[in-house]
Amino acid sequence: MGERVLAEAAASLSARAAVETAANVAVSKPFAMGIKDHLDDFALTHGADTWKSLPEVGPDAPLGAWKDGVVRKLRDPGQRVLFNLDGVDVWPGVSRAAAGRGGATDWELLQIREGSFPNLEFWQNGKCVGNPFG
Repeated sequence: MGERVLAEAAASLSARAAVETAANVAVSKPFAMGIKDHLDDFALTHGADTWKSLPEVGPDAPLGAWKDGVVRKLRDPGQRVLFNLDGVDVWPGVSRAAAGRGGATDWELLQIREGSFPNLEFWQNGKCVGNPFG
């Protein structure tokens, strides 16, 4: 009888632990990237965060610290990342960034071109499209 009570107690604890673990797993919001002219609307449409919500961004953050946050999001295999191609000239942007010029979106494109991010989706005109880098 004692073994049965212990087995039932163990099973109950395991079930309770599983429920608590599932409840504590936070489902992260998608992370939206793209040119600033369209970023906020795109993020809102997809229920996504942007670089503006990164912990690396703030009044006391060093200049360019947002880049660390973007790379962190791209490298997180559990993080869904959405890149809005609306208004983006992909190859000229990559070229500018490779030459050390250009803006934030150009830099993002270069990071994407040089990396492998299976969690990254490209969107254009409201539809999911293929990777512009092939």
